[in-house]
Parts: sequence; C-alpha cells; structure tokens
Amino acid sequence: MLDRLVLRADNRHRLIEAIETAFQEAEGLCQVEVIGHGLRTYSTDFRCQGCGRTFEPLRPLLFSFNHPLGACPECKGFGNILQYDRDLVIPDRSRSLAGGAIEPWSKPGSDWWQKQLL
Repeated sequence: MLDRLVLRADNRHRLIEAIETAFQEAEGLCQVEVIGHGLRTYSTDFRCQGCGRTFEPLRPLLFSFNHPLGACPECKGFGNILQYDRDLVIPDRSRSLAGGAIEPWSKPGSDWWQKQLL
C-alpha cells in the first residue's frame, strides 16, 4: 500500500502524486481499492486485467491482412484455407493408381503428374 486517502477536492494533488508514484514503483501498474467497489488494476501499457498479458501498441500494420502482424492466423491473410477432401481426390477406392484412382490426375493435361506417381 502506497497511500490511503479520502477523495476530496482539496487532496486532488496528493491523489495524483500517489498514482504517479505507484506507476513508477510498480513498473506501469497501479491498483486502486475503492471501499464498496473493490480493487481495480490500471496499467500504462496495453495489458489484460484478467491474465496480465501485455500487447504492443496499436499500429496500422496490425489491421493489414497483407502483413503477418495483421493477417488471420488461420488463412495467413490469404482469405481461404487450402484444404483437400480425400473423398473428392480418391472417389473410388477400388481403383488402382494406374487405373486413375486419383481423380485430379485423371483429367486431360495431368498426364505428367500421373506418370510421376507411377
């Protein structure tokens, strides 16, 4: 505990000094307890009050899908998630590889891929 006081207009300067000192001594954190309202934590940086995790200050790059900082972690800013459906790639599991089991490589123009597989 750094200070204890009653909020009044004549001790405003003392309150400001106490809060500034708390931020300095606690490296950017200050906790204030108001009787009947509980304990509140304040921070000079971007910090979650629940878990304490800190975040960097907001910058335009954080909102750009073309930059890794702002890109969606799932699609990496591409807008789509590249996935394949095994049932669409191999619709007939009774067919052999040589018999065209892999559907995309059984199309015209995919001969090279089919030969690479075999």
